[in-house]
Amino acid sequence: MITSKLAIGSAQFGMDYGIANQIGRVNPKNVQDILNYANTHSISSIDTAQLYGDSEKVLGNFNLSNFAVGTKIPEIDFSIKNHAVLLIERSLKILSVEILDYVLLHQPNQLLSNKSSLLYSQLEYAKKTKLCSKIGVSVYSPEELDQILERFEIDIVQLPFNILDGRWFDVIEKAKRFHIEIHARSIFLQGLLFMREKPSFFNSWKTVWSALDKQVLGSHMEVWEHALNYCLHKLEIDKVIVGVDSISQLRQIVQASRETYFQLDFEQITDSKLLNPMNWRI
Repeated sequence: MITSKLAIGSAQFGMDYGIANQIGRVNPKNVQDILNYANTHSISSIDTAQLYGDSEKVLGNFNLSNFAVGTKIPEIDFSIKNHAVLLIERSLKILSVEILDYVLLHQPNQLLSNKSSLLYSQLEYAKKTKLCSKIGVSVYSPEELDQILERFEIDIVQLPFNILDGRWFDVIEKAKRFHIEIHARSIFLQGLLFMREKPSFFNSWKTVWSALDKQVLGSHMEVWEHALNYCLHKLEIDKVIVGVDSISQLRQIVQASRETYFQLDFEQITDSKLLNPMNWRI
C-alpha cells in the first residue's frame, strides 16, 4: 500500500507548529486517536525530536510497540563527555522504547566542524550498542548534505522536499548511490500549500501560485493532494513525513493517497527565500 510510505510527524504533539496550524498543540486524546488510525492503515513510523517541545514525553505515554520511532537530537555540547549518547539514552527513556529506528542530528553543521570526528564516533557507538538502528542527519540545504556525504557514512537523511522544490535532485541521486534512506519532510511547506489565501509576504511569488493553480485546474485534486502524491510516488523517497493535528486530517491524507499518480508538468523553483521557512518574514 502506498500509505506504508507515510510517517507521522509529531511536532504538533508537543508545540505550536506550522503556518496553517489553527489549533495549536494536539490534545493527548487526539494523539491516541491518530496513532490508532495510523496503526490500522499501514503507517508504522513516527518521527519526533527533542526540540519538539513535549512531543517525546507525550508519545512516551502510549504503547509504541507497533511503530518504528526515530528522533533528532539537538546541538551537542562537546564539554560534556559522550553528550550525544546521553541525549539518545534520554530519548529512549522518555519515549519508553528499547531501541530507536534512527537518530538524526538536528544541527548537521556540527559534522562539518573541527569536532566532527568525535561526534560521529558517538553516533557510531550508539548504533553499535543498539541504542538505535540507523544514524544520520536532518538537513536544510542540498549543499549541506553534499558536504556531509563527502566526509561520513550515514544511513539516513531527512530533508525538506515538496512539489515546488527543484533544488534536491542531484544530491538525492548521489545519496542513493550510497544506499542512503531518504525521508521527506515539510512536504506541504509547513502548511503553506494548504492555504488558499496566503500572507502578503508570499505575494512575490504570485506567478508560482498561478502556474500551480493552472496545472491543478480540472484534475479533481487540491494542490495539497498533488503535493502529497508527488512525494509518495518519488521512487527515491523512502518515507514521507506528514504532521497532523487531528484524526480527520490524517484520514484526509490517507484517502488522498493514490496508488497511481501522474505528476504535473510544472516548472519547479530553486528560490530559497521561499523554499526555506527560516527565510520567511511573516
